Amino acid sequence: MKRFIHNQEKLVSRELFLKVNGLLDQNAHGYSLNEENTDIPLKRFLTCGHCGRPLRGYLVRKKKINYYKCSTKSCCNNKNAEVLNSRFIKIL
Repeated sequence: MKRFIHNQEKLVSRELFLKVNGLLDQNAHGYSLNEENTDIPLKRFLTCGHCGRPLRGYLVRKKKINYYKCSTKSCCNNKNAEVLNSRFIKIL
């Protein structure tokens, strides 16, 4: 089996490619993943009371308040993380 090697002209120089990628890495992408967050320790452990799917956690940056949210699009079940965490502690 013959291999064909194509030498295609580069569209962008290596320096420009690395420069643009470095600039894009500095931009905030709107969210960040943090697997272990002490403010929302019950994410993926708690399930939605309406549909039974696991709840995920997120931070409202303007208010600086954490929430648990249902993963189902049509469910719209959001709960304050501080309230749910304190209820969980009382149960324990």
